[in-house]
Amino acid sequence: MPRPSEDFFEDDGEGNSANSLLLDDADVIDQAPKPLEKKVGLTQVDVVIACIYFFQFGGIGAISSFMPLFYKDKVGLSIEEVGILGFVRPTVVFLSGPAWTSFADSYKIHRQVYIGTLFLGLAGRMLYMQCQGFTSMLLLMVVTEALAAAANPLVDNGIISSMPRPEYWGKYRLWGACGFGVSVFCVGIILSTEQKFVYMFILHVILMTISSFLTVRYISLDKTKSGQDGERNTDSTAMLLVKLLFGSWERVSFFCIVLLSGICTGVIENFLFVFLEDDLKAQKWLIGASRAVTCASEVPMFWIAGAFIKRIGTMSLMAIACVGYVIRFVSYSFLENPAHVLIIEPLHGVTYAIMWAASAAYAHSIAPKGRGATAQGLLSGLHWGLGQAVGALGSGFLYEAFGAKVLFRVTCALPTLGLLLYVSNRPWTHRK
Repeated sequence: MPRPSEDFFEDDGEGNSANSLLLDDADVIDQAPKPLEKKVGLTQVDVVIACIYFFQFGGIGAISSFMPLFYKDKVGLSIEEVGILGFVRPTVVFLSGPAWTSFADSYKIHRQVYIGTLFLGLAGRMLYMQCQGFTSMLLLMVVTEALAAAANPLVDNGIISSMPRPEYWGKYRLWGACGFGVSVFCVGIILSTEQKFVYMFILHVILMTISSFLTVRYISLDKTKSGQDGERNTDSTAMLLVKLLFGSWERVSFFCIVLLSGICTGVIENFLFVFLEDDLKAQKWLIGASRAVTCASEVPMFWIAGAFIKRIGTMSLMAIACVGYVIRFVSYSFLENPAHVLIIEPLHGVTYAIMWAASAAYAHSIAPKGRGATAQGLLSGLHWGLGQAVGALGSGFLYEAFGAKVLFRVTCALPTLGLLLYVSNRPWTHRK
């Protein structure tokens, strides 16, 4: 099995160099102004893609890690209310994300859907600072996140569909980890000194605007190269989702592990920082540093993910991620010194980066022709939507009733279930 060379990609076996992300200039700039077509070469396109992910996830990182603290310290919500909001937001993403991406696939208006939903979502988030109390925060969040849910999967689909070797997508996605880490570290320092959450929202809007400008100008979001050959799929959205989810036992197991991983992520995203600050008295700069470490751990894992996908396959990587989650949660439950979280967080590269690179490539491979965005929307909806929603709601009640350490130990059962699903797909489990 060939491995990636010092270049980003190897030859694809058909005489086409895959050293650059995209197949040719026209794939990237077919919607760009004509004068730019001769100026943007393949090397420059690679840089543009890296910048898109750097700024996009830098924008996400500016607010996502600190939202529970924003709810608690600025809006004045209780832990249970923080948990409810942590449930509502990803639930909205789960319901609206696949709907938006399927709508874009059906009418081939990916670019228009991306622009409209992204900027309406940014406008809504800037209004978060005006919320006073739980009800206003809840209502504004529902509207805002319903509008913004399609942006990430549409960008991912546009880029992955243009790649000759989708399994190596992680080598570009790693720049998102870099942007996320830098952004979180900077916001952590700002909040430690200024205690003004408005700065993180301003940074979020600036970085997302830069990313969207590059995306719209250089990426063909309407490109829908599919993972399977054949005529364009004409199934209804509901029927397509059923086929994607239940087409085989391997698919059922795969999407269940994605869901379980999302629940684990929901627990960590919503209450790890609260645990560090309230129980262990960690300062905000340490919280920002811990997030920077998690992002740094993604970089090498995204880089090598393609080689591991080719060598051991998607399901084996999902099992490795489950083992990583068990180790993380057990370690959290024994934390006494908040600085020791910096030792645990490198496991994030195993539990997320390798898993997500494999998941995105797998979703692309099973998508019918012309429905790649729908598959990516389903993947994002299950992990970042339904999974995080269940994790946030359940963890909120467990945290309030029993404390963080019990919460982390109970959550170990979820990746253990994922390992059982992996075993159920192994050849020896089907022998008579």
